Amino acid sequence: MIALSLLFALAASGADAAPAGKEPGDLWEITSKMSMEGMPMEMPATTQKVCTPKTWTEPPGGNADKSCEMIEFKNSATGTTWKVRCAGPPAMTGEGEITRSGPDAYKGTMTMSMGDEGSMTMKLSGRRVGDCDRAESKREMAQLRGKVEAQAAAAQQQATAAQQHAADAKVTMCKGAVDAMDLRSMKAYESLCTDMAIKDMFCARLGTPEGFQLVCERPADSGTGLADAASYCGKNPEALRKPICEQALDELSLDLLGSCCPVQGKDLALRECAGRKYTAMIGSKYQSFCARYAHGVAAEGQ
Repeated sequence: MIALSLLFALAASGADAAPAGKEPGDLWEITSKMSMEGMPMEMPATTQKVCTPKTWTEPPGGNADKSCEMIEFKNSATGTTWKVRCAGPPAMTGEGEITRSGPDAYKGTMTMSMGDEGSMTMKLSGRRVGDCDRAESKREMAQLRGKVEAQAAAAQQQATAAQQHAADAKVTMCKGAVDAMDLRSMKAYESLCTDMAIKDMFCARLGTPEGFQLVCERPADSGTGLADAASYCGKNPEALRKPICEQALDELSLDLLGSCCPVQGKDLALRECAGRKYTAMIGSKYQSFCARYAHGVAAEGQ
C-alpha cells in the first residue's frame, strides 16, 4: 500500500529537475475524497493546493509515484481523461476523468483496481485560486517527495522488522513446546506451527534420553506423562523405555536410571541403596539415584 499512499498523498505535478528562474502556473485548490471497496467507514475529504502548468500534461496532483505510468492522457475543451498503470506492489490499473464547469473549476473521479485487494475510488473537485511559480513548486515538491520516500522506506523497514520479530516469536513458541516436551502446548500449537513440523520434532525428541526423561518423570495422571506422549506419537511406551534405559545403564546415567528405569536400575539399587538410611547416602554419587529410584518404586506400591 506504500505505492498507493504515494500516488495520492503528494499533491504536485511531475518529478522534473527543478529549473532556474520562474515558470508561470495556475494555483488550484483541490478537494479529494477516497473510498475503498469493503472499507466499513468513509475516509474524510482532504483539501490541498497544487501549482499546475498553464496547459495540463497530467492530472492536477500529477504522478507522484515513480512506479506509476500515466498513459492515454487527453485534454479537450470540456475536460480531461487519463489512464494510469502502477507496477506496485500492489500492481494497479486505473483511469480518471475531469469535467470542467468553467476555466476556473472542475469535478472528476479516479478509480484504481488492485486485483484481489479490491478497488478504490477518488472523488475530485477543484477551483483555481490564483497564479503560482511552477518552478518553485517543483523544488518544494522534490523536497517533499524525498521526505515521503524516506518515511516510506522507514515504514517498510519497521514493517519488515515487525514481521521478523513475529516470525522469531513464533519459532521460539513452537520450539519451546518441543524443548520442554510439553504435550498440552504441542496440541495447542499444532495448527500454528505447521511450517515447523513440531509433532515430528516432538516424537523424535521423545526417542532421546533427554526427551524421554522429561516426560517419564511426570505423574501418570498429568496428561503429559510418558503414556500420553507415546500415544500422541503412536508408539509403545515400554518399547521406547527399553533401549533408552539400557543405554542409561551402560553409561551409568544415574538420574535417568533412578527416575525412569525400574527394571534396569534394580540391581544397582539393591547394591547401592537397599538397607541404607538417607543420611548415610549424603555425599555419595548414588544419593540422587537412590532417592529417585525409591520414589519411583514407592509410587508403584513396591
